Amino acid sequence: MLIIPLEKSVDWRRPPVVTLLLVLINGLVLFGLQRDDDAATERAVTYYLNSELPRIEFPAYLEYLQIYGKGENRRGWGEAPSRDDTDTSVLLLVTMEGDAEFMRQLRGGEVITRGHPRYARWAWERGEFDALWRHSITWQYGFIPAEHRLVSFVTYMFLHGGLGHLLGNMIFLVLIGFALEMALGSILYGLLYLAGGLFAVLLYWAAYPDSTVPLVGASGAIAAVMGLYSAIFGLRRIRFFYSVLFFFDFVKAPAIIMLPLWLANELYQLYWGGVSNVAYVAHIGGLVAGGALGLALKRFPRWIDNRYLDASAEQERRTEALERGLRLLASLEVEKAKSVFRALHANDPDDREALVHLYKAEKLTPNSEGFHSTATKVLALPGEDHATLHQIHETFCDYVTVARGKVRVTQSQLLVLAIRFMRVGYLEAAERIVLVLAKGKPGTAGLDNAMLSLAKGWQRASNPDKHRQYLGLLLETFPDSAVAAGAREQLARVRPATAAPQPVKERG
Repeated sequence: MLIIPLEKSVDWRRPPVVTLLLVLINGLVLFGLQRDDDAATERAVTYYLNSELPRIEFPAYLEYLQIYGKGENRRGWGEAPSRDDTDTSVLLLVTMEGDAEFMRQLRGGEVITRGHPRYARWAWERGEFDALWRHSITWQYGFIPAEHRLVSFVTYMFLHGGLGHLLGNMIFLVLIGFALEMALGSILYGLLYLAGGLFAVLLYWAAYPDSTVPLVGASGAIAAVMGLYSAIFGLRRIRFFYSVLFFFDFVKAPAIIMLPLWLANELYQLYWGGVSNVAYVAHIGGLVAGGALGLALKRFPRWIDNRYLDASAEQERRTEALERGLRLLASLEVEKAKSVFRALHANDPDDREALVHLYKAEKLTPNSEGFHSTATKVLALPGEDHATLHQIHETFCDYVTVARGKVRVTQSQLLVLAIRFMRVGYLEAAERIVLVLAKGKPGTAGLDNAMLSLAKGWQRASNPDKHRQYLGLLLETFPDSAVAAGAREQLARVRPATAAPQPVKERG
């Protein structure tokens, strides 16, 4: 069974620094510190198979399985594999090395005793093999319950058994961890990640205190992150992907239900999933610890960014409200549509889409105060990107047409609009504003500079006639201004204009 939450996407304006750092560290450890582990293990296995150890230890281990019924001898081994059967020999070796009780007896001299005819050969070759077998970062810094070191309680979670092991863990970490980091903050999230990994290894130690096989992998800590996720999101309905055998689907449900489902899956794999080298007990420890930590953390709401957690639900409500407003507008229930869009705008003044839809509803009653005030808000939208200025330009042209020239925009606001339009090449709209101001409000501060900018804009647009016309209009309107001298010099260098500028007549 596979369950993956897909509720959030990464906001790269606030990158999940700790999650990315954990991925980087785990990758560097595998490809850096652990790069020779496979070669070291291969050397040890080759030495073992070429030594006398299989002929001495394998029969003793198979006899041990038969006597104690250990694991019910589930693989059906009847006798020691031959020298040519390398795969079976390696599998039997790994299984034997992972059998904590047998290895304790073996190393304690209880299996191959001093009275054994090949005891001396066995003792020497076993010592050589153990030195080779443990000559790896995995054995030095993985967590070995029977022989653990304090540092290995932390280092084990940064080691992995191979690329597949690493990728599986890191994919889950990225899919789930970044959302928690955004909700909890990087420092608290990082501390809880380490705490979850510690709880996972403690439960593993309690379950297998005599194991001599190193535990490695971030899955215990990641399981804690998964438990945290389900507890922190709680009853919030999230979207997740699930797969059971060959069936899969997407569904929305309260996040908390993932915790018992994940736990049930780990318990099933532990007791009925067959022989495996996966540390399901560590996963269970991480899930339980993460869930408990998450529930405890919810008692301190100031440590959790609930606005981030609720953003998806809020976005869903906003989308539903927008769709309802558009349906009302299409049905010509204008006042009801206005109420919906006004509520959206009041809830989030930065919601441009709601504001634009409100303008479209208000313009159906152009004599209302709401029409003019909403138009003014759209025209004052911040931002110099093309999309924003395109929306402002489109609204300005529409507003002037619908208002029939009776616009309620101040001269200074109009001048700002003209300058913004010039920056992105909407010269006709800028020209319209400049000519209206030149005719009715020639004293508007900054109008002379706006005329000069408009002249330069037409020059860049390869329209020398317009360029000369607005230089001439500048000199005519502001003959004594500071920018007039530069305008005269430019005017002297260009060809005569073909016509004088014609003011745009306001329709009323």
